[in-house]
Amino acid sequence: MSPMNSWQGVFDQFLPYGDFKTCLEFGLGSGTEYLIKHFDKVISLEFLALPEHEKWYKECKEKFAQHDNWEVHLFRTKDKYTKKLRDYVDSFLKMKPDLVFVDPGIHCRALLVNQCFGIINTIVAHDTGTGHEDYRWDLLDPPSDYARHHFEVTQGTTMWTRNKKFYKSFLKGEK
Repeated sequence: MSPMNSWQGVFDQFLPYGDFKTCLEFGLGSGTEYLIKHFDKVISLEFLALPEHEKWYKECKEKFAQHDNWEVHLFRTKDKYTKKLRDYVDSFLKMKPDLVFVDPGIHCRALLVNQCFGIINTIVAHDTGTGHEDYRWDLLDPPSDYARHHFEVTQGTTMWTRNKKFYKSFLKGEK
């Protein structure tokens, strides 16, 4: 499995213990197909910082367009966490998806995770074991009601959840 998609094995470990129907994905890519197969509804937000990545976005959009349980939205940015970006993300967080997956190409991942706290019960971020300066993991500020579980797989994947029933089932391996 590619390091870019190492998070899929992590999802395989915890998804059976929760009732996750909807997923909000920050960052469109080859792993989107995995999410489409495992969730009833997937909303992908692509943050386009570099014009040369437009081709990638269009290829992915075309590749997954036939799936009725998937929708995609594009936000053009300068790779900065601006008020406009926060407001845009908030408009999707209001939908209260069951899970948010943070893996965009832009470098404000920690700030996106922080924005989800208090709104979303389960948040998963990829590359949490690497890119500390780029992704600004030092800025993470999880509230005390969230449990944190780090998976040491290639670049690292971390899950935060305040769904105690799900987390207890996951830890015990009991459905």
